[in-house]
Amino acid sequence: GELVIEWANTEVSIDLGVDSEGESGKNVAKALSDAKRAYRNAANYYSGQGDHEKALATIEIALQLDPDYWYTNWVKAKILYAAGDTKAALKQGKKAMDMGAPDSYRAGYEKEMKGWK
Repeated sequence: GELVIEWANTEVSIDLGVDSEGESGKNVAKALSDAKRAYRNAANYYSGQGDHEKALATIEIALQLDPDYWYTNWVKAKILYAAGDTKAALKQGKKAMDMGAPDSYRAGYEKEMKGWK
C-alpha cells in the first residue's frame, strides 16, 4: 500500500509495502523448528514419567519433522531403553552416533550404551 499526504502545493507519498511472504516464511520455519524441539522435549518428559507408549508416539512426530538430527534419534534410543527394548535402543543409539553426534558427547553416550547390554 501507499500513504499519500497532500498539503498546499506539496504531495508526499510513502510506500507501506511489507514483504509478508518473506516474513511468513521465516515465521513458519521458526515454528517448525520450535515444534520438533517441543515434541522431542515432550517425549523425553513422558518417558521420564514412565509413559513410554506416549513417549514413543511423540518422538516419532519429532522424527517426522526432522529425521536426520542425531539428538532426536538419541532421545528415541533412550526412550526405547527405558521402555525395555534394549536391542532396538542399542540400534537406535548407534544410528544417532553415526549421524554425527559431536565428539564432546559421543564418549559419554557410547559409555551409557555399554551399560544397556
